[in-house]
Amino acid sequence: MQTKPKGVVPAGIHVVTVVTAEPQRVPWRRTAQNPAGDVLTLRLSAGPDYRLLFTDLPIDKPGLMAIVAASFGIAAQDMQPEKLEGRTATVQIEHVTTRRGLDKPIVQAWLPAPAKQEPAAKRL
Repeated sequence: MQTKPKGVVPAGIHVVTVVTAEPQRVPWRRTAQNPAGDVLTLRLSAGPDYRLLFTDLPIDKPGLMAIVAASFGIAAQDMQPEKLEGRTATVQIEHVTTRRGLDKPIVQAWLPAPAKQEPAAKRL
């Protein structure tokens, strides 16, 4: 039985799940504030029909970390690899063309998690 190849996540809004989260050092992410290029790399799944998405979150960008944490519905200090795997978030996917002419999906925006609903007060 031949399996169908997985496709590229289309542009639009998608719910993604963190498959893996791991700290890494990425040379092109080096800055004066982050000389080692430390990032938190997330591998995200938008479902079984699509290839995984990869995104790097530079550790020297606390504002970005706070936005991503809010998308997962957690506090920024909980942005630890072991606390992220299996979590879901809603993201806006856009496509860019790589230098080699390939179409690549990227996370353009992390959307806030829905507000937790409090139970309605009982009427007497």
